[in-house]
Amino acid sequence: MTNSNSIQDVLFFPQMRPEKKAAMDDNAAFAKIGVPEEWMKGLRKLGIVSIKQLKEQKSGKLHNDLCGLNKKEGYGLVNPTIEAVKSWVE
Repeated sequence: MTNSNSIQDVLFFPQMRPEKKAAMDDNAAFAKIGVPEEWMKGLRKLGIVSIKQLKEQKSGKLHNDLCGLNKKEGYGLVNPTIEAVKSWVE
């Protein structure tokens, strides 16, 4: 079913393979598209580490997630406008 020669290939060894790491863009790359520096911590906390991942987000959901994270984590930042978040994503 898995086209493997041995049961060990199926059960144990796949868990030992190194994970593929996503390319991580630096803060300057995000700043270039208009993301303020203070929101980088929130984006990273949401698992968005590259411009490609940011562009795949829906602006409304990202806006809600950032505003919720700001409140939950107590960042004390002024929430971004939905228009600002749309400009980051598009």
